Amino acid sequence: MLSPLNGAVLEWLALYGTPALVLWYVYAFILGGCFGSFTTACVWRIPRGISIVWPPSRCPKCGHRLGPMENIPIFGWILLRGKCRGCGLPISPRYLVIEVVTAVLFTLTAGLALRNGVPLAVLPMWTLIVLSVGCTCTDCELRIIPDKFTISGMVLALLWSVLVPGRTEVPLSLLWTGGQICAVGAFGASAAIGGKLLFKRDALGWGDVKYLMAVAGLTSLPGALFAMFSGSVLALLWLVFDAWKRGRMRRKFAFGPFLAAGAVAWLFAGPFLLDFLLKK
Repeated sequence: MLSPLNGAVLEWLALYGTPALVLWYVYAFILGGCFGSFTTACVWRIPRGISIVWPPSRCPKCGHRLGPMENIPIFGWILLRGKCRGCGLPISPRYLVIEVVTAVLFTLTAGLALRNGVPLAVLPMWTLIVLSVGCTCTDCELRIIPDKFTISGMVLALLWSVLVPGRTEVPLSLLWTGGQICAVGAFGASAAIGGKLLFKRDALGWGDVKYLMAVAGLTSLPGALFAMFSGSVLALLWLVFDAWKRGRMRRKFAFGPFLAAGAVAWLFAGPFLLDFLLKK
């Protein structure tokens, strides 16, 4: 259990006041940038069957091996002015965007966890952010959500259910988290199979189902249902706008990014929605 460490963080923040608070947010931002950079590597390597450990980061166009300064999250892209030092060709700005977005989300959720008095409760939230960013990128680019992303998310969800303070007793917390994952899996599988039979094509991909299972483990059953409902609404709005712009409706599109948007939105809106519903 991480309760002693959680207590130590609270004592450190209380002892040093504002400087410690500023350092907490700076640490979250830097860590977010690092995980954003790591996520970009995973997005490129995992779907292509390349190890995330070896070889070291290289330019995919010329093979130039990135040096330490080029590997600094956010600032590396800025220092290079968006161009490879080896071949001089442009480096996609998506790397910068992913790192900045991840860093900002890490910082905001660090504030949420601190406000709730459980700083280490940010761990499952950070896991969800990295998972959501990675799944969004692979689904947009390749129309897949790799099992290595979603299954890792489920395993970490079970781990955090045991380690993160503020949960119930370990066996019950583990069973509760596993039960929510299985419940969403059964619901998602029913929706996928039912949609296939009804529409004669995939209405919900199995990657989407496994992603929602990971969301359920990292947030809650309501969090996964909120992600599915809000993601469906966002997807419908986008489809209508896209059909108006293109003059025809798309038959296929990536649903993962909309689910990810709903899941991340739950991190911020979920507590307020639950409080509102419970008071009624």
